[in-house]
Amino acid sequence: MKVQVIYNPVAGQRDVRAEVKQVAAYLQARGWQVQSAETRAAGEATEYARQAVLAGCHLVLAAGGDGTLNEVVNGLAESPVVLGVLPIGTSNVWAKEIGIPVSTPLHHTSLLQALHSLEEGAVYPVDTGQANERRFLLWSGIGFDAKVVADVEPQYEAKRRWGALVFIVAGVALATNFVGTRARITLDGQYLRQRVILILVSNTQKYGGGLIRPAPQACFDDGYFDVFVCEGQGPLATVLHVLGLLTEQHMRNPRVSYHRVRHLKIETNRPMPVHLDGAPAGETPLEIRVLPKSLNVLLPRKVHKDLFADPNTVGVPLAEFVRTLPEPAQPQGV
Repeated sequence: MKVQVIYNPVAGQRDVRAEVKQVAAYLQARGWQVQSAETRAAGEATEYARQAVLAGCHLVLAAGGDGTLNEVVNGLAESPVVLGVLPIGTSNVWAKEIGIPVSTPLHHTSLLQALHSLEEGAVYPVDTGQANERRFLLWSGIGFDAKVVADVEPQYEAKRRWGALVFIVAGVALATNFVGTRARITLDGQYLRQRVILILVSNTQKYGGGLIRPAPQACFDDGYFDVFVCEGQGPLATVLHVLGLLTEQHMRNPRVSYHRVRHLKIETNRPMPVHLDGAPAGETPLEIRVLPKSLNVLLPRKVHKDLFADPNTVGVPLAEFVRTLPEPAQPQGV
């Protein structure tokens, strides 16, 4: 089997270059053909992933945070190549969602340990979302949370030193003066017009650094998004919505509406920031649609079955899945 490791050296709070070499050596000792690529600028992980598809790789391991994962998803979606994750970022929500061990300030988990959790796993097809021209795997946030992401994004050293605490501090500071804006929202043909503070479009259950679970009904492969529209104006409404999400009591707030949709459009009086999988992704207007089972992912053996529309879903072992793949096309003249 051929595997491409794509790693972000500035993700998370530690230098992983030595650990990436350990992962490569481990796989090579088991007969894998392994190549590694280090990202140095935004967008490079997407390009490396596209090159891996063209090179006939069977598996791409994304070593980084959820932002790195998002870039790799944008290079692999709609291809047969399988995506696995080795978490080293600040939040690592995807890894926490699927049950891959992640490092904490009190307990170090190596990339090799994360790889071991995938060795006995299997391949599953999952949905992705398309937001304008970009893909996402976990969620898209519009409004308050996207503004927090945009404010924190340039603070590389602070994130490396303080981790998720930087997002908490930025969120508290922003909540005191965030006012929201009027929006026109179309949800599978249903039309809403209201002043919004936050819209969360979720393809997964966990959120907020993986510490909360605001979308317990979300599934990877059901062909739907779980959408929460948080209505209101001013700091008090913002604080109540944030507290509701953090305590998973958001649905008790009458100004939160829940929708299960395949397609939505969002237009706002003033541009609202957007994030995809925790990475800044421009501003509204925004059109989002679900692309069912458009990505193959490698998940641990003990992945929670409530993440699937059918709890009896069984994945295909990686080696067996690879045997079903067509041979990559040869360049003309070869």
